Amino acid sequence: MPNHLGLIDHFIFMSAIDPLGADVTGTWLYVIYSVWIGFPLGVLWWIHGNYFINNARPSERQEQLEDLRKHFLYEYYNKDRKWICLYPEGSRFYRIKKSSENFAKKNGLPKLDHCAYPRIGAAHTIVENFGPTIENRNLTKHNKPALKYLVDVTLGYDGGVVTSMGEAFFGKWKSKELAFYFETIEMDPRWQDVDEFKKFMFERYQKKSKILEEYYSTGKFPGPGKTVQYPNDVILIVFQMITLIAFLVLYKICFKPILCMIYNKIFC
Repeated sequence: MPNHLGLIDHFIFMSAIDPLGADVTGTWLYVIYSVWIGFPLGVLWWIHGNYFINNARPSERQEQLEDLRKHFLYEYYNKDRKWICLYPEGSRFYRIKKSSENFAKKNGLPKLDHCAYPRIGAAHTIVENFGPTIENRNLTKHNKPALKYLVDVTLGYDGGVVTSMGEAFFGKWKSKELAFYFETIEMDPRWQDVDEFKKFMFERYQKKSKILEEYYSTGKFPGPGKTVQYPNDVILIVFQMITLIAFLVLYKICFKPILCMIYNKIFC
């Protein structure tokens, strides 16, 4: 459950969590914004079974959450997945900062300076269907093995300055100093109740904002840390060039014929 600051968050988070030895690679499912489906990486994520979500209108919200529920119930248990990852804020912080402030003011909540109050719908759908029940902490309401832990992840960029995707692609990082703060919380059956879960999440993000305030002020998160060195820029650029070539090949073989067919059908 990471906070969301920039498009590059996905790749930094995936790189950071794999060395922890939690058997993450290949065993997690993501809730991803639908814009990614148009990219080669998005196609790979779709094949893996990740769920692409839109900003649904209020009238479509329940239908989308039901679709998410069905999709993950199939993908998680039939493909032996172990982790589910989503960004509860719903978008990058700079894009929703003002709306989060308005939400806090309207609901009498403390203002958050470094993250946004989370949206509860998708997160509670996952907790309700994959979390433990009061009757049995080991099983879901579908009598399947329940998730045991919620891992709250706080990502901080040096000085709060986020590197863009283009800058990262060409190795022009504003700063290569960034940090994660992980906190593991045992899944609570009381979260089956949406109001209990909302209370927990709001308190969690209030704490997250304070933790980020400390990081931006001191350059450190609370507690002991571990320093990890990134690969040098030459390795990253070579990898990115390979990715670009793969995209061009995929476009020529798959996308271009389809686009040409659509164009000819409409304009010819």
